[in-house]
Amino acid sequence: MREGSKVLIGSFLLLFVIYGSTLSFGVFLKPLAMAFGWKRALISGALSVSVALSGLVSVLSGRLTDKGGYMVSLAVGVAVAALSLWRLGSLGSEEELFMLLGVGMGIATGCCYTPVNTLISLTFPRERALALGIALCGITVGQMCLSPIVAHLIGRQGWGVAFRFLSLLVLLVGLPSLWLLKTSPHSSEPHKDKGKGVLTGSSFKEAVSRGVFWTLMFIGFVLSAGSYFLTAHIVAFATDIGIEPQTAAFLLTVMGIGGIVGNLSAGFMARKWGFKKSLAFLFFGQAVILLVLGMGIPRGALFPLMGLFGLCFSAAIPLRTALVPRLFGTAIAGTIIGMSSASWAVGGALGPFLAGWAFDLWNSYRTAFLLGGILFLLGGLNVTMADVKDHCGTS
Repeated sequence: MREGSKVLIGSFLLLFVIYGSTLSFGVFLKPLAMAFGWKRALISGALSVSVALSGLVSVLSGRLTDKGGYMVSLAVGVAVAALSLWRLGSLGSEEELFMLLGVGMGIATGCCYTPVNTLISLTFPRERALALGIALCGITVGQMCLSPIVAHLIGRQGWGVAFRFLSLLVLLVGLPSLWLLKTSPHSSEPHKDKGKGVLTGSSFKEAVSRGVFWTLMFIGFVLSAGSYFLTAHIVAFATDIGIEPQTAAFLLTVMGIGGIVGNLSAGFMARKWGFKKSLAFLFFGQAVILLVLGMGIPRGALFPLMGLFGLCFSAAIPLRTALVPRLFGTAIAGTIIGMSSASWAVGGALGPFLAGWAFDLWNSYRTAFLLGGILFLLGGLNVTMADVKDHCGTS
């Protein structure tokens, strides 16, 4: 098997199991609230802690990645995820929820995301957006496949069994993934090639002085706030408007299907319309969807809207990530991706918590949807004003 194929398969499988487990949390939200009498803001707050810590860890894993320390970071991520999910199976207190879901899964995701994205960028210098899109399909396929399985297990065996199933799955899928990624020559070498970025040869300090750096940070914040808000609350919202719980869980599957299409479309969009126009279109599309949800829709319209949101969201991620080595070169790519993960973490931490707080305050998600739509409008405007030259025909 060729090096590129091993990297793609290993990256796909690792993101599938780590992020699929994390993003299935929305299915656990209502059962945990009913079992312990906890507020939704409190439970989703644990997910917010997870996302926030993931961003902080990503900064460290990014620096480690640039020095060739991929495998250490990835191995820690798999081990911590398996242990945390197993212990969540016997959850008994708020403190355990925050330590295991918040701290444990935050460390796990932070240790995996940046190394995988950087390794893909180094392995596929000419087709980064396409390769990143394929690898990131692991996240959406994981969400699509694991959410209904988890919902079924919760309905039949309880949430404890569902958590422990995810723990075993992390080991069964994660360990072979590590073996595949270890075979890459990039997995243990510091980055020396600075690539052909606009800021080639610049230091990290010089990079952060550029406006385009902060554009990447802001749009990451917006994407994360919107996506984690929906994955944490959309199942609960659906059951609130009368959809059966196991049917509602398929909303995450529908988002995953749309996400696969979006991931695989990213490379085409970059070649056809360029990064800037594509990103602006995707942000405005997500804004419209959230605003429509806030205005009220028939139950049947919820599924196609979530599919469209998944498409727009998942296409935007590889486009944003592929911009990093194009703008800054590869020598500090891991560090920049790690920093962008930190901004992602801030959005992901605030999104689920504020949506839960809004629901507890008004007993409705309407305000959260409307504010989310406005936030995506601001993200789209920020992209249109960014100093990024579109180069159609390359990705």
